[in-house]
Amino acid sequence: MKNRNRVVICGMVFLSIASSSPSLACVTYPPMAVTYPDPAFWPVAAMGHDSLEICGGASYDTDPGTPTCCDYGIDYHDWSVEETCGNGWIEGYETYPNGAERQNALVQFDCIGKHNIWHTVTDFGGTPSDATLSYAWVFDISASLSQSVIGVGDTATLTMDYSPSDLPGYKKLKLTGGVGAVEVLEGERTVISGADTSETWQLGSRFDPGLVTVKGISACYQATLWLQFTPDGSNFPSSNYNGNSVTVKVVEVYEVVKAGTGEPGPLYVPLNGTMQLKGNPWPEGPWPSGRPTWEFVSQPGTTGVITPSSGSDTVTISGLSVAGQYVVKAKCGALDDGATITVYAVGVDRIQYKVGNDPYQDCPNPLAVAKGADVTFKAIKKPAAALWPTGKPVWSGSSGASGTGEEKAVDFDTASNNPTDYKVVQVECGNSVSVNVVVVDLSTLVINANRTSAPVESSFPVKSGEHFELGGIFKFDLMLNPWPEPVKLGAEIWDLDYINEVIASGSGASISHTFGTGGHDDGTCDVCFYFDNNTSGDSRTGCNDPQVDSYDFEVQELTYHYLTFAKSSAVAGTPDTGDACRGATDLILRKDTADDYRATAKFIAAGLSTIPASTHDPVYLLQSTYDDNWGDWSYFRDYDSSEVIIVEDLTPADAQKIYLPPDIKGISKGGIMYDILLDDSFFIGEVLAHEVGHSCGLGHNTSNQDMIMFSGGTNRTLLTESEASGFE
Repeated sequence: MKNRNRVVICGMVFLSIASSSPSLACVTYPPMAVTYPDPAFWPVAAMGHDSLEICGGASYDTDPGTPTCCDYGIDYHDWSVEETCGNGWIEGYETYPNGAERQNALVQFDCIGKHNIWHTVTDFGGTPSDATLSYAWVFDISASLSQSVIGVGDTATLTMDYSPSDLPGYKKLKLTGGVGAVEVLEGERTVISGADTSETWQLGSRFDPGLVTVKGISACYQATLWLQFTPDGSNFPSSNYNGNSVTVKVVEVYEVVKAGTGEPGPLYVPLNGTMQLKGNPWPEGPWPSGRPTWEFVSQPGTTGVITPSSGSDTVTISGLSVAGQYVVKAKCGALDDGATITVYAVGVDRIQYKVGNDPYQDCPNPLAVAKGADVTFKAIKKPAAALWPTGKPVWSGSSGASGTGEEKAVDFDTASNNPTDYKVVQVECGNSVSVNVVVVDLSTLVINANRTSAPVESSFPVKSGEHFELGGIFKFDLMLNPWPEPVKLGAEIWDLDYINEVIASGSGASISHTFGTGGHDDGTCDVCFYFDNNTSGDSRTGCNDPQVDSYDFEVQELTYHYLTFAKSSAVAGTPDTGDACRGATDLILRKDTADDYRATAKFIAAGLSTIPASTHDPVYLLQSTYDDNWGDWSYFRDYDSSEVIIVEDLTPADAQKIYLPPDIKGISKGGIMYDILLDDSFFIGEVLAHEVGHSCGLGHNTSNQDMIMFSGGTNRTLLTESEASGFE
């Protein structure tokens, strides 16, 4: 914007023709009488009716003692003005101060330029003097800047005009005012620097305005450049004319804040979000054209965008797709240090969870909990040192999670329909992170058990009332398949006979225990698997732990069957009675299928004797009824008191047409332990267990050939509940 100011000179101005050093001074209102030299330099404001004081300079007085300008006291003075433009006029008048004749004149100039003033004096006697020529320059000076507001280190072009262009003398610049500093440069050379200074630069009689620029070195309120003029190049005495001035304001960015609120930062924005920033200038006021400029000083990636990047004090930052710290700088000028603000793009890194008073831990995916679980989730932000943006994070999902905040409690009261029927917990802060939660209904699950000590069992569901022996090591499993194992799963074995006490505890979906080591282990017991909702470490503290219990079962001592053995001398070698007892014990003690029952009993070989065979081997069963007169049987039974007798062969009496199974291996008679006769070729635990069962009062089982008491079975491994009790 062009700034054209004129120094005003008002009132009467007197010009005296004398030999004195020319000088030019700025005169301000109220009017002052100023004596102008010859030649006179009048600023353009003097155009109008001003006063010239002129003395003719020659004396025609014949009386040397009389200090007057003429012989007879009065001279006639003629004045004329020669203007190059306009219509100037002049008016003369006389005064006689102290007897000395002086002649004044009033002159008016209508235009800028050099004006001639002619003066002649005619003596009273009628003799005119030669015409005396004086002249005056009426001039104008102006200055303008291409920009009146610039940034630190930015430049503006200074343009200076002089009218008339051939005005003789010297033009000068003077820098004043301001806080900070500016520089005036001729080309690249500093000619005036600083502020609040009287330093000047003399341009001389030639001037090329294109060479002069004003550069902002540091921010200041404003600095004023005065355009000055002196005819003789002197150091600006008081009479010098101070002409037009231009003011330049140098602006810097002193702060960057959040637009609309003025928050100074650091600021927090959701990942992939946007934010408006505003730069504030110092000093206050308008910005230079194209300023301020904006840039990222640092960012965690390369995607950040500032719109617009220059020419506006309010910008939008976007493209914040990488979580982390974005440092934004606004500058006003090439040398402005600028101001920065830190903006954090905040996202969700992961989700943690806790149950009860547990510490938070990272969520597995999927996270398995029990129906009825109360779980608190926590959103972990990135970067960790940042704060959450206002209103973030936001929770949602099919789990029922909703609302905002770093933590969110969710009650899982609805079970999943299948292992992939997830109850989703989702949290969002520009990005979204979710956890799939599987809700397992513990009450629908089965508890299995198996002996891990000898004889080792496979795992089968616990049945109501089934028996477990003291001294046995048993493992109990919560049968989750296909469900994942819930977190915070605990296990307890309870003795229900006394004061309902826990005899063993553990964590997870399995628990093992040796019965007989937990106090009151014998009697009625059960197993409990529970979700430790209140983190008490047990299922009985509080009342909000989801759980599942097994059927009640019985823990009891073993029943020992001590068996004495005898063998016919016809039987070669020594039968392994211990192995047969172990085999029989394994059959009745081991649970082999889900339908099998354990008999908490054990067979022990108590001794082995030999009976002479004579003609009694093989043993022929001669009668069709079981009585004491069965031929060879009676011999062996009566000869030895052993409970089990091993003979070379048991053979039906075909000639007598007596029907007995051709694969008969042993026979028990009378329900007493010493009425057992076994075939040595089939002296195995299976046969021993079957025949001892008869001696324990058990009859044949005809429903399933897998039963130990099935007659003639070849895979006899199973017991009914009543049969198991019979062995006990």
